[in-house]
Amino acid sequence: MVLKPRGLQAVLETFGSETTFIERLGGSRKLGDYVKRIDILLEGNYPLDPSTLLQLCRLTPNLVVLTTPPFRGELETLFSDETVIPHLRYLHATIERGILTRMPLNFLASHRSLRLYAPPRFENPTQEGPQDIWASIQELIFPCQPSYSDGYPSVRTFITPEFPAGTFPNLHTVVFLHNESPLAFDSFLATHGKSLRTIHVQVDRCFTRRLFETLTKCCPVLHEILYSVNPTGLDVDDDDKPVPMPGITTVGFQPVAHQLTKYERKEFFDDILFWTPKLFPNVRTIRIFSEAIILHFQRCHTKGFNSFLESCNSLGIRVEDHFREPLNSPRLLPNEPMDADPA
Repeated sequence: MVLKPRGLQAVLETFGSETTFIERLGGSRKLGDYVKRIDILLEGNYPLDPSTLLQLCRLTPNLVVLTTPPFRGELETLFSDETVIPHLRYLHATIERGILTRMPLNFLASHRSLRLYAPPRFENPTQEGPQDIWASIQELIFPCQPSYSDGYPSVRTFITPEFPAGTFPNLHTVVFLHNESPLAFDSFLATHGKSLRTIHVQVDRCFTRRLFETLTKCCPVLHEILYSVNPTGLDVDDDDKPVPMPGITTVGFQPVAHQLTKYERKEFFDDILFWTPKLFPNVRTIRIFSEAIILHFQRCHTKGFNSFLESCNSLGIRVEDHFREPLNSPRLLPNEPMDADPA
């Protein structure tokens, strides 16, 4: 993991140096040959020069997982034909600006083992769309990407015509890390929602009639919903009450704030306990998928957190962390055996 900009040069020098031992076959190797995962999480959202990433990729031919900060400048370096990472399976990359070419699609075509791909936004999408199928893609993340118009920041929506129906036949998980426009959100799910089993959304309010109607209509096999939300955004308006979703068995929550006041924590837990069983009658698991917020609850809201876990015990609901490790020991309800959550 690289956290500081000055550490990148040291990493490049290290990966390019030879090991101190000799392989049984093939002679000496570079240290970079043994690297399978790189997480570049530069402090302060420091942008990454694409040429640095290209150099890093060339030194790590066996890379499997790559996470990068926002790119700056032109992206021809990143998405050129030279950038081929043959074993890459998981990619999470954030793009600061839109793309004017089809290079990201070419990147997909040259990396057939990718399972997770965070697609960039397109400022000038082609009208035809790609005539290809990427069966390896199982997860997609749409990160928050700021754009600027007349000097004012905004969030650019993704363009679904670039990825028509059938492009990702094995897609089962999609993540929206910003509050997407309703039109773009509905359009994507109408095109690709048929096979989705898990969806993660960042919303102002979790339980709205419109969201539930869209998910019910477009995602028939959905069984897991994860929310990033304001801790006080879990209430339901009387005139906007949604129809329950019986197919959902796992509901996850992540407060967008890293620390909660006593009032926010109480509202957060009370709303989860009140609304989750009503709106998801077959819920078996509640996931708090932020390790930082779990530690905050345990250290700063110990009594309230323990009370929440005990209430979930009484309801027969398992509470787990991001890694699906249990945080409580739920009691089985009569005639309702706990089913193992699918992997």
